Amino acid sequence: MALKFGIFDHMEQQPAIPLDQQYRERLDLLALADHLGFYGYHLAEHHSAPLSVAPSQSVFLAAASQRTERIQLIPLVYCLPLYHPLRLVEEIAMLDNLSGGRLQIGVGRGISSLEHRFWGNDPNLAALFREAFEIVLAGLTHPRLTYHGEHYVFEDVPIVLAPKQKPYPAHLVPWQPEVCRTRGLNHLGGGSLKSLPAFAARYREVSVAHRYDADRLNPMCPSQRLVPSKSSSLPTQTPRPTLSRARRSWCAPKTGPSPAMRTPVQRPGTAPRLSTPLLAATTTSASAWRP
Repeated sequence: MALKFGIFDHMEQQPAIPLDQQYRERLDLLALADHLGFYGYHLAEHHSAPLSVAPSQSVFLAAASQRTERIQLIPLVYCLPLYHPLRLVEEIAMLDNLSGGRLQIGVGRGISSLEHRFWGNDPNLAALFREAFEIVLAGLTHPRLTYHGEHYVFEDVPIVLAPKQKPYPAHLVPWQPEVCRTRGLNHLGGGSLKSLPAFAARYREVSVAHRYDADRLNPMCPSQRLVPSKSSSLPTQTPRPTLSRARRSWCAPKTGPSPAMRTPVQRPGTAPRLSTPLLAATTTSASAWRP
């Protein structure tokens, strides 16, 4: 079992930094992370809020695919109720090919009910999510698509684009451990470091027990990956001397791809606010990890 580190990013709005500059600097950061050997870059999706200035993950990750060579690119998550599933099938196929097969797919309903209300979505999203997920999986694995559901109906639709990875890029789902365990999905979850070993052991036990189920997903992964969130992979309390050293290092003049990347947003009379992506850790067996 090996432990690898990645980056989880919301890409919050920076009022003091022009948007085009923020995009350039984040791409610089990704190029550096790729060079340093980080396993993956996870990008969240949020709308109508300053929490994210990259609401279209596919657009930003397409740019990142041209600035990197090895790092896995992971939308975390595609909020399926906000997408037309056929359009998303095409975007996934394009992005997997643009990245040379480095895409992983995080899927979910979306954590913010307010964002769905802004977009006019019914708050009961379970059925919509399930149908969209089924359509995306079918569209990534078949040259034609027929689907009859409550929310979507398609009849013999040609699917022209196919992903580079076969049968499709690996899927990851947050916060639904039982679904992930039984259906072979990689899992993003939280918790304490103390609880992680027991959780991981149970995850592997159930995953192995369901290895040959007919509805098993991610056949390209012999064993599944756990991606602990920041709360379970990093200390919850950071000593003040450590924070002080980090701030001094962050603000000190350095050479590098973009000096402004290290400039924090600071309000008068406050300590510097370090606007950086979070670390995420992943555990995976050697057989499941594909560089």
